[in-house]
Amino acid sequence: MHYSKIALAATPVFAAYVNAEYGNAIVKNSCGNAAYFWSCGDSEGPLVVIAPGSSHSEAYYTKSGGGGPSLKIASSYASGPKLGHAPASIFDLPQPNITQFEYTVGSPGPPANMVWYDISNINGYPFVNGGLKMTSSDGSVNVACPAGVQYCQSAYNAPHDDHATGSAHQSNDLILELCSDTPGAMAGGGDGGSSSGGDTSAPESSSAAPTPAPSSTPAKSSASPDSGAPQEKVAVQAPASTPSTTPAPPAPPAPSPAQAKEEDVVVYVTTTAPPEIVTVHAMAPKEKRHDHVHQHAHPKINKKRHGNM
Repeated sequence: MHYSKIALAATPVFAAYVNAEYGNAIVKNSCGNAAYFWSCGDSEGPLVVIAPGSSHSEAYYTKSGGGGPSLKIASSYASGPKLGHAPASIFDLPQPNITQFEYTVGSPGPPANMVWYDISNINGYPFVNGGLKMTSSDGSVNVACPAGVQYCQSAYNAPHDDHATGSAHQSNDLILELCSDTPGAMAGGGDGGSSSGGDTSAPESSSAAPTPAPSSTPAKSSASPDSGAPQEKVAVQAPASTPSTTPAPPAPPAPSPAQAKEEDVVVYVTTTAPPEIVTVHAMAPKEKRHDHVHQHAHPKINKKRHGNM
């Protein structure tokens, strides 16, 4: 088996070994918007913009210390902190929202002559709207992440997942298709769970405060916290105050303490429920935004590798 070392001058970002028998890692962009691609091995490759309907291909290579690269793919980018244009480095982004196509080739085995691959959404899933599909040139690989499914069972979703690695013969190409389920879809999202809580009940309880109709508002607001007895007391006091026009202002202060207590109870209940919902939803982004600790970690962020295959 003949190996040739790529000269640093020819490929300045990679100090890697390539075998003529190796296949290619291909990213096909079927989305309606551009995809942004970085190949990170021993060092970080340049930004490659993959236009809608286009593909980007690179021959499999191994890092100088062994192992393989991580192909990091985003659906959008923000300007770097000091750039004002497309970031020269993925690490210019404050929180990369990326899908990663990872592979390792050239391991002695057993089995030998295999390329090991995985899809990782540890650092986000920007293509959730259109889905993903991994295939091989010989048809032996068919891995799909359906559109709209945030946590794809065929990909890594949490730092300690260990179930989504596959393999094919190293002579085959691996093709990752973006927006495979809905070609032409606008990729985006997948940056974390939403924190929208059910706060619609809070305005309803606060709107019961107006004083023009003190007798009608307590009947609605007191139905949930108390029994019917307090409602009858309020109903008796209301007619007594209405015959005289002048005593009308003194009459509301009497029921207002009871109303204030009832409204306090209602507001307390409605404000207690949303924090529970928000806390539950907030756990997913924290887990999903952990540094990538699988087969090919983010350079400069985490050096832990998935293990030798």
